Amino acid sequence: MLNIRGHDLDWIHFAWHGTVTNPSQSLIDKNTGNGISYSETYGGYDNQETYDEKYLTCKQDNNHKYLLLNSLEFIQLVWRHFVQWKQDGKPTDRQTMTFTVFVDENYYDFNPVKKTHVDWYTFCNQPKRKILFFMETESISADQNSWYADAHLAIYQQSIQTLYATDTSHGQVVANTAFGIEALDEFRAKYSCGNYNDHYFSTGTSMDNGLYNTMMWFKKQENQAQIIDWKTAESYFTENWREHLLGESDYTGQGAGRNNRRGQWAIYSRNRDLNRNGKLDSFEIRWFVPAIDQYTLCFLGGRPVFENPLFEKDQAVKRYSGIDSWMNGVPILHYMSSTNLSKDQIFWAEEGCSKGNYGQGGVRAMYGIRMARMLCGYGVNDTGEAFDKALEEKTLRQDELFTVSRELNSRPIDYAHRTDGHTYYIVLNKINTDAFRDKVRIGELAHHTHEKKENWLYRSYRIARNKIGYTSYNTATDNNRTYKINGIPRTWWQLNGVWTSQFNENTIYYYHGEEHSLAYQYHEDADGADLHHWRMPNLREAAIMSMAFPKTWFGNERNDPSITCCTESENLGTSSTNIPYWEIQSGKIGRLSGGAQQTFWVRAIQDE
Repeated sequence: MLNIRGHDLDWIHFAWHGTVTNPSQSLIDKNTGNGISYSETYGGYDNQETYDEKYLTCKQDNNHKYLLLNSLEFIQLVWRHFVQWKQDGKPTDRQTMTFTVFVDENYYDFNPVKKTHVDWYTFCNQPKRKILFFMETESISADQNSWYADAHLAIYQQSIQTLYATDTSHGQVVANTAFGIEALDEFRAKYSCGNYNDHYFSTGTSMDNGLYNTMMWFKKQENQAQIIDWKTAESYFTENWREHLLGESDYTGQGAGRNNRRGQWAIYSRNRDLNRNGKLDSFEIRWFVPAIDQYTLCFLGGRPVFENPLFEKDQAVKRYSGIDSWMNGVPILHYMSSTNLSKDQIFWAEEGCSKGNYGQGGVRAMYGIRMARMLCGYGVNDTGEAFDKALEEKTLRQDELFTVSRELNSRPIDYAHRTDGHTYYIVLNKINTDAFRDKVRIGELAHHTHEKKENWLYRSYRIARNKIGYTSYNTATDNNRTYKINGIPRTWWQLNGVWTSQFNENTIYYYHGEEHSLAYQYHEDADGADLHHWRMPNLREAAIMSMAFPKTWFGNERNDPSITCCTESENLGTSSTNIPYWEIQSGKIGRLSGGAQQTFWVRAIQDE
């Protein structure tokens, strides 16, 4: 026990169910699997190493009966009763001790051991932290190459995952305000069961500030009936339900109390009643439902950055009935956002970064939530309490992941001033560099799906000043494919130069011609030195354009001006659309539905 002194003992606490006279007592509810509620505890942080003394103190009274023990106190208690149990002849009715374990979030702004300030990047994308109790004697492996010891209790905690750079290597800038997401949504689709009318955050208008959307819900008086107490919340997110294996009957609805609250319920499952007063307070809202483009930003980092990216097939849910037929067999990982705008409510992770409306495809029972947390420097209030004085969307909005300028590395251009007819440069100066691929100096990306490395990012790229299309188009065999500025928009195959075998020449999709994209012949330099240096953007690059530019930049000639990319969708079911490509608009990213007639312009790019 002596060698754990001087370490951080206060990130994990234990509430004992037993008493001196009844040490083996268990208070676990057989119906829910829940143990002692944090709201029922006291102590635990008084005169101990802690990182949040303002809120984490509570005295014993009738509502707070159970003492929180830190790691050292827990070991001493168990050891004391173990010795007594042996002295008493090892009675079978006292051979167990039951505890409820409370693990604090792995995020501080003050080091409780070194008494120094720490910043957010210290805690992100780190190996799991662990604590092992009651180790057996060390043993040597049979091959004599390693040693091991068994632990009677092992607790592991994953770190916050972020796409933001956590150091300044390769010229990156560490953000003042970033955000991260949880490593795993333990409840996955288990928010379902009767949530078919769930409208989550009806006032959520922000595309990129989920905490603002959450606090809009929390502060609006008409929502007060939905702000339930912690005890009620714990009756919904039970330990048994977290471990429950989903069956077909679980999609049919299980109680009105779960309706209209899926997003709000998630707040209670990831946060804690820190001051133990039984009600949800603004400073306790630390983890929140992301806004739609916070999911999109996470997609930009993807598998290279995240140990657990947004899409993993082994976490997906498949169904073959009760949903629209084209979704049958699709490995679904849809995430609810706190944004409530048309086509900007649900994030379709299996399709990369598609966005959709609530209920689209009939899979509303299967939505999960990957909660997010704001990450700030020392002394900055990064909780919902920051919105107590004023509800403003700019509050705790994460730093821009990239800059947009008209000259490489020059003064950034504000969003409202990003107009068509100018060359722009995107520099991804705050993203984790693991997201980067090698530079493409000439030619085009190989044909690829959205899970492949060709869909990664390069640190900086140049965007063409003009959108281009065909010079003329009458039929699939009567057209002029020479590029023209603001020319005639065409289908994915015709723009990318991909031959179609599944369509005949009577369809708008048909293409048999030159096997290069329309962007390949584009050039802007007077001497033509940039010829063959331009290409179609991949999905991640196009997603950045969707976030970076207003609708007028995409085109005033059509009601829904769109561009497309060179990437093809993966993870499709047997009945999925035969047009597995995306239309990209300002703020909108969606995969084409079966029989879609959409045509697109090309906005060429090149790595810089």
